[in-house]
Amino acid sequence: MVLSHFTSLQGKGTLEDLKEEGHKLNNRLADLLGQTPDVTFEEVERQFREKEEQFNREVRRGEVVAKIRVRTNELIKLLDTNTYSNLKKDLEAHITNITGSRYKELTIDESLPEGLPTGFVRKDGKLIPYSLLSFGTKDALGLSLRLVIGRYFLQSSDGVYVMDDPLVDMDPRRQEAGAEMLREFAEKKQLIIFTCHPLHADIIGRNLIRFN
Repeated sequence: MVLSHFTSLQGKGTLEDLKEEGHKLNNRLADLLGQTPDVTFEEVERQFREKEEQFNREVRRGEVVAKIRVRTNELIKLLDTNTYSNLKKDLEAHITNITGSRYKELTIDESLPEGLPTGFVRKDGKLIPYSLLSFGTKDALGLSLRLVIGRYFLQSSDGVYVMDDPLVDMDPRRQEAGAEMLREFAEKKQLIIFTCHPLHADIIGRNLIRFN
């Protein structure tokens, strides 16, 4: 039995060959282990959830922008050129206010129905493409668009404008500026705002109704 086993080993290689092959396999294993990420499964799972939440938030923003665009297309069909020009001026005034005069002008391809603002002109004259704007600035644009479009829709009616957590993704400075814009809007049109953030309710002020 011993002799037979030894003969079988020799048929596949010498003992030294086998030791060398085993050494190579050990080195390969060490290389593979060295490539293993130095994070736990729980950490990877947490990062995945964060990215998934960020993706879903961007999808919701896109859906809001798409709805605004559809409603804007309908509105523009009823407006003349002068009215459109005034709408752009109003939007720029809001952007100037909520960004602390960092941006004072918008660039739009020909007319609003063809697309949203393509960029912001900074106070030093440099054009910043929309794709390079921060999330906070894009949120500021979203709030400004809703207020401007809402004002035009309600300009000759007694309708009520309802908004859901308009300040939720803004930093504290933009929240203050946004709250002031909301209060100005509410001076001429009835505005109802829903929020689950008590601080936002306190910033906006006016008539507060709290639900327990």
